[in-house]
Amino acid sequence: MKVLSHLNADEAAAHYNSAAGLVLFNIFLYSVSIRNVAQRKHPVGIAAGNGRAHRLGSH
Repeated sequence: MKVLSHLNADEAAAHYNSAAGLVLFNIFLYSVSIRNVAQRKHPVGIAAGNGRAHRLGSH
């Protein structure tokens, strides 16, 4: 009985880890898509850190 409960705990932990990973992955994709939208709307502001891109965007 002890072995069975230990296996169930491991299985539950594996399911929890995969679910947490999926959530983090979705948050990552969401943040990337927001960044892409922001770049399309304000290319000069987003590229201000890169001097060449900033100059290209401002001319």
